[in-house]
Formats: sequence, structure tokens, C-alpha cells
Amino acid sequence: GVEEVTDEEMTRVNETTYIYEWTVNPGVGGQQTWTMSSGADLAGNEVASSPSAGGSISQDPSPVAPTGSGTETDPYLIATVDNLNWLSQSSGEWGVGKYYRQTANIDATGTAAWDGGKGLAPRGNNSSNVKGVYDGGGHVIDGLVIDRSTEEHVGMFGYTRSAVIKNLGLDNASIKGEESVGGLVGLDFTSTITGCFTKGSVVSSDMYNGGIVGKAFGTSISNCYSMASVKSTGSSSNAWFQGGLVGAGYAGGGVSTTIVNSYSTGLIYDGNATGNAGGMVGKDYDLTAVGSFWDTDTSGQANSAGGTDKTTSEMKVASLYMGWDFALETANGTEDVWEMDNANGVINGGYPFLSWENGSAVVYDLPTEITSISDILTQSTVDQSITVTATDGDGGETVIAASSSNTAVATVSVSGASTDGVVTTATLTVAHAGEGAAVITITATNPNSPEGVAQFTYTNDVSAPVAALSYTVSGNVVSTVKGDDVVTITATI
Repeated sequence: GVEEVTDEEMTRVNETTYIYEWTVNPGVGGQQTWTMSSGADLAGNEVASSPSAGGSISQDPSPVAPTGSGTETDPYLIATVDNLNWLSQSSGEWGVGKYYRQTANIDATGTAAWDGGKGLAPRGNNSSNVKGVYDGGGHVIDGLVIDRSTEEHVGMFGYTRSAVIKNLGLDNASIKGEESVGGLVGLDFTSTITGCFTKGSVVSSDMYNGGIVGKAFGTSISNCYSMASVKSTGSSSNAWFQGGLVGAGYAGGGVSTTIVNSYSTGLIYDGNATGNAGGMVGKDYDLTAVGSFWDTDTSGQANSAGGTDKTTSEMKVASLYMGWDFALETANGTEDVWEMDNANGVINGGYPFLSWENGSAVVYDLPTEITSISDILTQSTVDQSITVTATDGDGGETVIAASSSNTAVATVSVSGASTDGVVTTATLTVAHAGEGAAVITITATNPNSPEGVAQFTYTNDVSAPVAALSYTVSGNVVSTVKGDDVVTITATI
């Protein structure tokens, strides 16, 4: 707010010192450098013709309130980094029933100079949790810096409880904290995170460190991925629980932490956390992962407390993601959550990405499509014959094969294949071998397309159940009873 100051405007302290005070104008912030450009000392000596630069100070930008009222029908519209700054400093707007929607991609690289280098303050802390709904609107925050190495609960959102975070990406993020540090959320209780990604680095000086969430209690994570590196600089047990998506997962509110249709590829630096770091999950205290994977090559981790290990080449094969809702298919849903540039491997390095990111530029090579088959539950020993249909619009020879996860329950064979050049049919025979359940996997291989895969469950329960009744009085099995006895009847099947 100041461009030039004369000696008349300054206060003389002594023969060699003058001071000037001013009130900083609110604004976008930046760096201000002072120089002495003209003047003379008390003896009349002129200031050197090329005076050295004076002090330099930085000004943090002023928070700017977004438009909107924070309701579901009129959410706060987050359009700039100054709106994010406002949200960080407005804890009264973090509560239940608050709604926020990001309306543009945000350049947050300037946050590196904020607050003396600490960057943007996390939203949510011990005394005030974020409990609202943040809809990223399919937008990205680029270059976000949060450097709070002596603080716990650090992330884009520090501490959330029963919140919803969706359709948001963090690119080139640098997140640093002490304990419970995550790319999106440091510490969470029973929130929902869906349709999000993180890229960059997540560093803690203590335990609980994850690409998406550091420490999760009953958190629901779905359709998310992280390519962020994860590292703890702590030692011994202070470096435990590092994971590509979640540092550690617990139950919360009576439900497990869940990870569904998600993956991670980031490098996990586990130098001080051997056995307590994982490619996708660092520690499973009560966590379930379904249809989720981590890259063993890029993560440097052969193990994880959740998820399925895959190599880089396997992670870039479309058929791996059976059950995920991709564009150009309807068998797994019609919301078209995911895309994959599997034809040339350029977008997102050939890994799946969220359809809101860059779907218009995708070159997608469709896998051979196998018509879905319903699960089979039978009490018969008779073989099951099923017609399998595989369609490939690229032509070529399609080979149908099948396998059983439990040959003690069922064996499988494929015969009688025929094709018209596009549609191939064959007979799948499921032969009874014993009681139990087996997952039957069908593959359709064609040299012109990625492999198609379908699965169903075969369950055989031939034997009739055997039932028995027992009678107890005060915990003792009896065959006769007398008056006033309290009898417990137990039926066993």
C-alpha cells in the first residue's frame, strides 16, 4: 500500500535512524522490497549513486469470501485461492449443513510463501472439525503447499467428521505435518471420499501418513487414486503406518473403513517403518478393500495391509478393473466414473483416471465383451451347461477359456466354439466335484483387443442339513426336567 516515503513523513529516532509505519492494505499479497533512492546525511553527504537494496517483506493475501450462502441449494462457490484462504480461516463455516462447490481449477503455487513459509492452513482441527460437503466439481487445485511439520492432523482438510469430499483433484501438492497427515485428509471419522485424486508428496515427522487419508475411522473411500509419494521422517515406532491411500484404517461409528475401486502408485519411503508400511494401506485395524490395487513397481512395496498387488504393466491392462464403472460400458453402471487411455498410454501414464479429468482426449481400445452370467446356486450334482457369448467389433479370432477358483467344488471346460467374425459363442460346462463355492472366471482373448473377463459364483449345497436339539438347565445338558426349572433348547443345524 506504499510506493514512496519522504523524510518529512518519517519519524527521527536518532542521528542515524528514521522509522515509518503504515497499515497494510488488504489485497492479493506478494513481496515488497525497500530501497533508499535519494537523500543526504547530516553532514550533507549524498547517498551513494547506487544504494544497496533495503529490507524485503512479504504480505499474505487477504481472504476473500466466496459467493453463496453455504446451503445445499446455494453453496459457497470456491473459485480462487483467496476463497480457499477464507475457508481455512472461517471455522464457523465448517459445521454440519455447510456446502461448498469449487467452480474452477485453482493455481495455489503462491501458497508456498504464505504464513512465513507454512503455506495454507488446513481446514479442520481438534476443536473444530469439517462436517460439510465439499464438491470439487471436477476441478483441480495445483501446487498447494501446507508445511506444518510440528502440527498434527494435516491435509487439504486437517480433521473431518461425517463430511463428504468428492470430485476433487490435488496436483503437485506438498503436504507436511507431524502426525495423521494425508493428501486430502489428515484425520477422519466416518466421512465419504469419492471421485478424488492426489499427486505430489505427503510427508510426516511421525506416524499415520497416507496419500488420501492419514488416519481413518469408518471412512468410505471409493473411486479414488493417489500417485503421491508418502514418507515419514520419524524413527522407530514414530514412523509407523504409511500407505499409498491410507496410513491406518480403523472402525468408526460401528463400521469398518472401506476402500472400493481405487488404486495407488506413489513411492512409499519405508526406511523407518518396515512391516508397518504398505503399498496401499499401512495398517489394517479394521479395514476392507474391494476391487482395489497398488503398483508394486512404483511404490517399492511388495506388501500392503489392504488391496491387491499388481505390477506396472498389469495396472495398465483394462481387464484388471472388472466391476469398475468405465465409460463406453454399461455392465458396471452408467455413471461413467472412470476412463483409461489404454490405446496409447499417454493420459495419466496409461493408468485409469476419473472421467471428469480429460475424457474428451481418450483413445480407448475396448476389451472383448463377455455377456454377464448370473451366479448359480444348486443342490444338484448334474453338470451345468452355459452358453458364453463374446463380442469383438475389431474382428479376428476370439478364444474363450475358463477356470475355477476351487476345483474341489467344480471343474470347468469350454467346447463347441463358433463365430461369425464378430460374435463368438461357446459352451461352458461346470462339473460338480463337491460342496462349497467356487468363482468361475471366463476370459475372451483376441489379438486385436484387450482381454475380456467375466466372473460368476457357483455354489453347490447337495447334502440335506442334519438337525439336533439339546436341552440344558443352568448350563447342564439334561434329559428330564422338574417344576420351576428354566430350560434352554438349542437347535443345531
